[in-house]
Amino acid sequence: MPMTDQMENRTLTLTQVAQYIGVKKRTLYNMLNDGRFPVDSIPATKPRRWSVDAVDSWVAGGAA
Repeated sequence: MPMTDQMENRTLTLTQVAQYIGVKKRTLYNMLNDGRFPVDSIPATKPRRWSVDAVDSWVAGGAA
């Protein structure tokens, strides 16, 4: 499997993150803007993507 496919499988778009943590997209936008979702997106990804591992760590910390 090419490296880009591996990265693609381990990352989530904003819509996917919202579904993954159980909120609406608008809620996730609000969470990003006010700091309630402090997980940084992966630099230079368009559309923005987040690491599944980073999101899982945030959820495991009891933030969701």
